[in-house]
Amino acid sequence: MSTLGKKGGNTRLAIAAIAFIGSSALGSIIYLHLQREELQAEVTTERNNAESARSGQQLMQVKLLETTTLLEKERQEGIIVQEALAAMERRLNETLARAESLERGADRSARRNAELAELREAAQQLRDELDHARATEVELRTKADRAVADRDVLAARLEQREAAALMVNNAGLDATKGRKGRLTVVARRTREVRMAFDLPEALANEAHYRITAPDGRVFDGADPLVSKVGGSADATASLSGTGGSAGHGTSRVDLRFRTKERLKPGAYRVEVLSGRDLLQTLQLNLR
Repeated sequence: MSTLGKKGGNTRLAIAAIAFIGSSALGSIIYLHLQREELQAEVTTERNNAESARSGQQLMQVKLLETTTLLEKERQEGIIVQEALAAMERRLNETLARAESLERGADRSARRNAELAELREAAQQLRDELDHARATEVELRTKADRAVADRDVLAARLEQREAAALMVNNAGLDATKGRKGRLTVVARRTREVRMAFDLPEALANEAHYRITAPDGRVFDGADPLVSKVGGSADATASLSGTGGSAGHGTSRVDLRFRTKERLKPGAYRVEVLSGRDLLQTLQLNLR
């Protein structure tokens, strides 16, 4: 009986060990599966972020190229109009000189009188055409000046957008819990999602955010808490803990999203915008 008891005890120990190993393996599989899903979500977010940034940047670059092309076209048209103006002025002067010569002539025959009348009519027509050409030249110059202004504005916006995307990308995105605002990565404990960064002043005035939850719900930051301090400031440290100088002409932006309900675990996509322009997309993973 003692031998059978020992065998039974060994069997139970073996079964328990197998069960423990099986549960550990299952736990490892579940953990690896969750890690893989989290990694895939991060890769997808980065890909979407890059595509959105490229799309917005390419659109601005296309507009800048179109404006530059239009400016060059208007400059060429202006040169043609100026050449036509010079030719018309020469013709007008020649016509007026011919008319004056006929008026000074002693022979005022009917034929010369008729020719003089034609010259005067031609001179008036040339004056009208010259006035019209001058008005056209002024209009072209105005369009060219406007195209130069548009080109400069687009170039400045493109430069600001590129700088802003880098500033937001280096910002820290944190979830906090409780009244003291301690950091957390647990979804159900999260009470606030916050991030702070510097932006060019022109973009900071319209800064806002949009958060997309794992279940697809969208929280629009129509009225975020935004505090701006003009002048140069140190950029908020990135997720790796490194930071840099934001440069002159920037404003500090503090975006906060306060939850009214418990959040669910998963990857939250945070889009930072200025007006209608998407500056950057970040991801916050909560357990």
